[in-house]
Order: sequence, then C-alpha cells, then structure tokens
Amino acid sequence: MAKIDVVTVIEESIKVQQAWEKFGGSFTKGLSQALLHADIHNACKIANTWPDEWQSALELYEGKIKPTEKTEDGNED
Repeated sequence: MAKIDVVTVIEESIKVQQAWEKFGGSFTKGLSQALLHADIHNACKIANTWPDEWQSALELYEGKIKPTEKTEDGNED
C-alpha cells in the first residue's frame, strides 16, 4: 500500500478518529485516542503503520461499508 501523505492525514484524521471511536474494538479505540492527541508527525506514523485500518475507518465513516455486528455470544456475524 502506498504511503499516506501529510495532506491526506490532515484531511482524513477527524473522520478516521471518529470511526475508530464509534465502531472500533479496544485496539482501534486506543488508536483513536492516540490520534486525537497526536501532532501531525505522529498522526502520519499512525496512518502509515496501520493503513488497512485507516482505510476501513474511512469507509465506515463514509458509509461505504457497514460495521460488523456482534452476536450475543460475542462472535461476529
């Protein structure tokens, strides 16, 4: 996957942070908090360390994909 540039991180970080906070598990909720407090240098590190998660969060935010539903036993449908 291509490196995510600074301008893209600036444009997308609020959407990604909100999607991670709303739809994420404990790991991506932790990333959402890190992203919320990160300077641009560290936000770029987050985006480029987890590019697949970043892209999924954007797609969730934009409604292109639906969040995975959890069943009563905690497993994904």
